Amino acid sequence: MKKITLTIILLTTGLIQQSAFAQDMKSGFKLGLNVANIKEDGTDTKSKVGFHGGVFIEAFLNDKISIQPELLYSSQGTKEDVPKNMGFHFSGTGVLKLDYIQIPVMFKYYPIKNLSITAGPQIGFLVQSKLKLDTSTYFQSQVIIDNDKLNDLLNKLDYGLNFGLEVNTHGLFFGARYNLGLTDIYKDGALKTSDAKAYNSVFQLSTGYKF
Repeated sequence: MKKITLTIILLTTGLIQQSAFAQDMKSGFKLGLNVANIKEDGTDTKSKVGFHGGVFIEAFLNDKISIQPELLYSSQGTKEDVPKNMGFHFSGTGVLKLDYIQIPVMFKYYPIKNLSITAGPQIGFLVQSKLKLDTSTYFQSQVIIDNDKLNDLLNKLDYGLNFGLEVNTHGLFFGARYNLGLTDIYKDGALKTSDAKAYNSVFQLSTGYKF
């Protein structure tokens, strides 16, 4: 994992440095909607709506190909029935909220002038986590579990791959992207009664502007 993190960070740094030699370079901002879920074997999870936003630099290597490092804040997670094997002494219906700082490095191909096909890796740093439970216990109808208690369960780093499309017009753009998580969000051995692995899955709709 450390080698993957270092590789992506060095790749991003190198791309920013090399952008000075690109044919053209643009910077911009983006924001939009997340439809997030966590895919876990044997668990019936439901999508959770969140948001994302941040900045980017797009460096064109030629008329057809560009490279775009990004820095994003992304609110993700899922809705699910939470069993006691999460490590707590109650169960219920809950919303797991996971907020990440994401660094995607997107490779973009323009088959026509205003349309790009995008793909690339990303690394995410978990900055905030919260589990809100609507419990069935008679003494407490809602329980909120925050960073302090979730830290022992969740991995701080998340690796993924992105695939998407983007349409541009006069600086304004609209994009759709799917993020496939490659890292189990749970630390090894965190769920002592389950060997199931869980991965982030996020569909994003974005809009923004390029300068």
